[in-house]
Amino acid sequence: MKLTFKEKMEHLIQSGFQTVYVPTVERARCEDELLAVAVNLDMEIVVWDGINGFSMAGKEAIVDPASALISIEDDKIWKKMNAILVFRNLHVWLEDPIIRQAFQNMYYARKFSNDSYKRPAVILSGVLQVHPEVAPCVTVVNFSLPDEQQLRNVFNDVVSSIDAGNGNSACSTEMSNKIVQSLRGLTSTEAENTLAYSLRVSGGFTEDLIQNIEDQKAAALEKSEVLRYVSKEKIATMDEVGGFGALKGYIAQRKVAYTEEARANKIDLPRGIVLLGQPGSGKSLISRVIAKELELPLIIFKFANIFGSLVGESERRMRSALEVIDAFDGAVVLIDEADKALGGANDAMGDSGVTRRAFGELLTWLNDKTSRTYMIITMNRTRGIPPEFLRKGRFDEIFYADLPDELERDEIFTIHLKRRGVDVNALKRDRHWQELLNATDGFVGSEIEQIVIDARFVSFSTRKTGQPTVDELMASRDEITPLSVSDRENIEDIRRMCEGRARPVSKLRTLKTKTRQRALRLTKSDTAPAV
Repeated sequence: MKLTFKEKMEHLIQSGFQTVYVPTVERARCEDELLAVAVNLDMEIVVWDGINGFSMAGKEAIVDPASALISIEDDKIWKKMNAILVFRNLHVWLEDPIIRQAFQNMYYARKFSNDSYKRPAVILSGVLQVHPEVAPCVTVVNFSLPDEQQLRNVFNDVVSSIDAGNGNSACSTEMSNKIVQSLRGLTSTEAENTLAYSLRVSGGFTEDLIQNIEDQKAAALEKSEVLRYVSKEKIATMDEVGGFGALKGYIAQRKVAYTEEARANKIDLPRGIVLLGQPGSGKSLISRVIAKELELPLIIFKFANIFGSLVGESERRMRSALEVIDAFDGAVVLIDEADKALGGANDAMGDSGVTRRAFGELLTWLNDKTSRTYMIITMNRTRGIPPEFLRKGRFDEIFYADLPDELERDEIFTIHLKRRGVDVNALKRDRHWQELLNATDGFVGSEIEQIVIDARFVSFSTRKTGQPTVDELMASRDEITPLSVSDRENIEDIRRMCEGRARPVSKLRTLKTKTRQRALRLTKSDTAPAV
């Protein structure tokens, strides 16, 4: 059974634990919960900080941290009082060897809690920064971000204190549920500020409110350096993605797992997928679209930003990021081009094992997570990635995005041309359209889009029209050397790794058939002119 923060603290205090370290940026909410713990245990709560010292009514303030620590055993001051002693940011002073020694002396002599009294020290800090000499003396207890009920309390407080104006102050149950869900992943203070601001900007509970909350939420998450929130308004739809037929069907099937009916029938929640393929094949695009299709928030996990220069900073950032993700209790999390950040995890020794530890923490979380998080990992290469990362259980499936076939290239051309207002039907009536499709065999989606962009520049500069001809598209194609030629070795490496292990994203062919066809085509291209 998972214990709440209050339950954990009660058990620790009743068990006689001396010192607890709580890393949290939500000091006010944490102190409120500690007050509730104190009330339940019939104890007082006393706060110390570097400005005011101990907050004891009628007593002289003891500001010096060493003196404050030593005073805890003085019955003349404490009068046999049992109290939870909250030390705000004491970790800063524990860098001083004198104060550190005073802390250790108190701990090992059991001066915080013993048979005569209980005065456990609770260190509150915005960061988890424990001096190595103090680490054996403290027990770390995490303080989670607010859950749904706590956010609902924030919602009720904001609504009761703010006149939304414009006659739109009434809020339906459905709207309030959407608002509370949209605030997941924020601290209580961030949630309060975000909601209050969004209500003002939107003029009440209007259609724009959720979007304004998402915009503010994106700005709040940017402070983490590791996570980026992407608004649904900035994500394409499935219709705007060419190819990926098999993957689209797969996601449509998994989408039902997030319904109330599925929950009632205890349908297992999907865990996520790995997308392999060469750059430009549309992996990042389809990953974002999946979030929109599943109707879940999209979080970009910037894994490379985990690594910091200070000792313990990388591990702290990882824990903090995973805590925020868990707090969403339902989001698509994308680690894009993970091979760049994780490619050295298999033999990372030059960074004192930081990469390996961060990687290990991610693996443990993937294996143990119970939230509705749907993880998507995209990779351009597989070299250096530990094999255990790709095993079943952490992900539901591994997909491979190969080079698009003729029908998919036709679909990709159509999407990019229509998006730019080009009359595609007129182009397809040209008898050379089929030649264009044949000539772009081996081109990925991004390369096809570049052909369209370049051809329109030519048509506009020479004929003042944005409607390119097939000949202009062919000419633009001749200016591009596709990665299927310049990075052939990597493509074949991924194909060999995926054969029999990964599912193709296209429903039109099997990977084995594609591999033979592509190998044959690439062999033939050895004698063909360079493209």
